Amino acid sequence: MTADMDPFADPTGGAPYRIWVGVTGHRKLGDLERLSLEIERILERIRRMAPSAPTTPVRLGIVSPLAEGADRLVARAVLRDYDGALEAALPMAPDDYAKDFTTDASRQEFFSLLDQARMIAVTPSTDNREEAYAQVGQYVVERCDVLVALWDGLPPRGVGGTADIVALAREQEVPLFLVDTGDSSAHTLHQEGGGLPERDFLEFDAFNRAKLAPEAFASEVGRITDHLLERGSQAGLDRAAVQPYLAWSVPHLVRADLLARWHQRRYLQLGNLLFGIAFLAVAIAAVQSLFPTDRWLVLVEALLMVVLLMTVVYGRRRRLHARWISYRRLAERFRIALFQGVCALGQNRLVGWERIDIDPSRDWGRRLFEEAWITRPLEAKATLDFVALRQFLVRAWLEDQLDYHDRTRRRNERRERRLSRAIAPLFGLTLAVALARAFQLVGSGGQNVLLLLSTITPALATALSGIRAQREYLQQAESSRQMANQLKVLRRRMRVAPDLASLQAITNTTGMLMVDENRDWYATMRPHDFEVQL
Repeated sequence: MTADMDPFADPTGGAPYRIWVGVTGHRKLGDLERLSLEIERILERIRRMAPSAPTTPVRLGIVSPLAEGADRLVARAVLRDYDGALEAALPMAPDDYAKDFTTDASRQEFFSLLDQARMIAVTPSTDNREEAYAQVGQYVVERCDVLVALWDGLPPRGVGGTADIVALAREQEVPLFLVDTGDSSAHTLHQEGGGLPERDFLEFDAFNRAKLAPEAFASEVGRITDHLLERGSQAGLDRAAVQPYLAWSVPHLVRADLLARWHQRRYLQLGNLLFGIAFLAVAIAAVQSLFPTDRWLVLVEALLMVVLLMTVVYGRRRRLHARWISYRRLAERFRIALFQGVCALGQNRLVGWERIDIDPSRDWGRRLFEEAWITRPLEAKATLDFVALRQFLVRAWLEDQLDYHDRTRRRNERRERRLSRAIAPLFGLTLAVALARAFQLVGSGGQNVLLLLSTITPALATALSGIRAQREYLQQAESSRQMANQLKVLRRRMRVAPDLASLQAITNTTGMLMVDENRDWYATMRPHDFEVQL
């Protein structure tokens, strides 16, 4: 496969939306001309079914086991598109799998198609080949957005046959196109299931169409690129060896990072506003009950309630919280991928059974990252010196991440201390007021003041406690502390890695650790969306 990056990649960090077509069918087919025409009709119909937006082009991808017959027929049809992509889903290692093909020409065709694959997924080993084929069929159904089945309509001839895969697709309500391979008439195409889901496309498109100031975007891309090139130079790494990976990953990283920061700022500002409004509403209600005044104060309280509700509605409609944590998760995944790409020298197209996922569920973020991942450089542009590469990973990745987690820990601990110092006196004052009221330490004229203080002081303390709970300062500080300790261990291991294979293994372990930490952070922050604070 060519080493060149995708010439259609978005330089502003966006990505096209790819619909993955799965295929199942028989190895022996008749009337290939008719079937090929049917497949072209199906692909055109899928293109028409696809959601669309000016800012997000839609492309097709094919998930195929590349067996003889149907698998290859549909794969070749998708690959005729200039932007078509192939994921080879194999039931076993390629050399072993090729033994099942009938001729040398068939094996050569298999390896030729395999060479064009952007990703190669090999399912886990099984006790026998039938189970392996059944497992890869299940993988295709779960992986694809729509399934094309070239099927004669007969029961399965063995475990994991075409009939079984069609039944699984129906059970999981995967959109399904059926082509009757046993009928020579023109009307053999049948569609089942609904259309393609649009929810993840809308989030995908929101990421692409979000406007960033061109100057800010270019400045941040330049800053990160210059920093990493400087780190590479300090390590003795050839700049030409690093540059392709930076050109590929940094725009995606910067777009996700800038959008995450923007949404985080708005989320935190509105969160503070909600807690502040809730406190003011309680305070006004307390004043109104103790010191009856004109009705304007009641109107102010009502207005605050309206503002509070509008703030919650605005925050949820704009999805400030959901997009902040999703964009942050995506940015960190691109940061990890940059160094994984450099260390793997772009050669490895294999994806594990758990895939290159940022989340176990199939969501728009995983889809976007995956689309960017398959456009990475697949060959080194220059010879990478092993010692220099090792030093680069230590300095530019692990040490930078250690600095980041140290700053994050200290910042969260500082914010936690500030809030604690503000909350403690308020609860102390509440206790003092309660005692003063209980022992009647003030005259009757001061009782109303004490009653007012006994209402608004805990309300203010509760608002500050709500902010502290929403931000999870302690948990984030502890997470950064633990992460830093684990990264120090990996840094020691990486510094003494004896060869490239060992270095790649440590890089993989480090990436998995960071993905897990990011997933834990996402799970921690996910419940903290906007709520009415009363």
